[in-house]
Amino acid sequence: MNDNFIARDRVDMSVREFVKKFTTLQGPADAGTKEQMQAARFAVSGRLPNNKWASVNVENNCLSPAPASAEIEFTRDYDSLIGFGSALSKVKVDISVFPNPNPALNLKKDVHVTHTYHNSHSDQAETVSPHKVPNTMFGSFGARHNLRIFFPRLVSAARKKSDVETEELAGFYDHALRPAIDRVYPGTLHNWPGSFHTAQFRDMRRSGGFSNSSVILGRRSLDEFDAVLRELVDAEDTMAWAKDYFWGFEIRGLKQATKHRMGDETASQRELEHLLKEFEDPEETWYVDVGLEIGIKEKALAWMVRGHAAIVAEALGIDEAAANAIVAKTCFASDMSSCIEQLAGFRTALLSVGIDLAVYLQAYLSDKTQTYHIGGGINFRALSIMMALHGNPPIFCRNLLQVLQDASAVLDVLLRIEMR
Repeated sequence: MNDNFIARDRVDMSVREFVKKFTTLQGPADAGTKEQMQAARFAVSGRLPNNKWASVNVENNCLSPAPASAEIEFTRDYDSLIGFGSALSKVKVDISVFPNPNPALNLKKDVHVTHTYHNSHSDQAETVSPHKVPNTMFGSFGARHNLRIFFPRLVSAARKKSDVETEELAGFYDHALRPAIDRVYPGTLHNWPGSFHTAQFRDMRRSGGFSNSSVILGRRSLDEFDAVLRELVDAEDTMAWAKDYFWGFEIRGLKQATKHRMGDETASQRELEHLLKEFEDPEETWYVDVGLEIGIKEKALAWMVRGHAAIVAEALGIDEAAANAIVAKTCFASDMSSCIEQLAGFRTALLSVGIDLAVYLQAYLSDKTQTYHIGGGINFRALSIMMALHGNPPIFCRNLLQVLQDASAVLDVLLRIEMR
């Protein structure tokens, strides 16, 4: 805000008044650049054409207490499932395996969980953060079902990335994966590239990059395949780095398929069983993202910063003092959603806190779904420098504005809170 800003230059507005003023300044769809620039300047800084400044008071639109006439709707869902283990036999469906895996799909972001495996070298149990362990995408068993393989023996202070090097992938394919296929699925060996180099050559696109084709592993022999694969790794001296490997199972983006009303325990159990239907032993340890969405018809809702501690306390079933301590920690991050400091969601890692032993908690809004897509390793619309500069005003920005305008005409904005 301008250094010369003083009280007499301020115009107090509610959120509704701020949005209405922006729409007025923007004018019709064919308005000139001057009007669009005025509207953009106002949206970002609050500056008005008369050199006064808008000050948004979110309390004017606070829903606490909520209006008696408002019908607040609560829906619950299971958005994702994460699990780790030494046995591939957890999966009871066919698997599509990538001989030449896409490195963009490796686990690189913190999923806020740990895994304990047995280190055969030290004969001790070790606990690791999976995203710090070199790993690669092994295969998939559904549109949003990922299977990764992790190599904890590759963890070292000198290794800065969690990617598996090309030479290591080649050794694993040539000396372990393909020989295991030969022993367990001999009738399918002709579908597998003769070497990792062949797999790369076969997948190479004319325009560059790889297509990452897959080959099916039948579900009936997965247990035997896993045992033979581990046997081959243990027997090959050059494969010592791959010993003690473990599997990572992940399903993401299922909230639309598992929605149910709060309080309907029958539906809750049914949807949880649906989430675990591809796995042999659902009694093992799994991390599930449980989501709660809160909405009011024809309203755009937002989280208030001053309510963060109360939200944490209610979600985790803990007292106010414990919730305030969590909010005060450095790992607690507020995510401002609309350039208004009093409005923000949040995210924080936890150490098995509350009655549900949560390891992660986040609160955000549903409006991100209009520019968010899951799959391909990238979950958002990226903006390059060239896209930001191309056109006057930039074509990308015009298209983004159109997306938001279209959404505002037909969609409500819901509050969403997720607990892992």
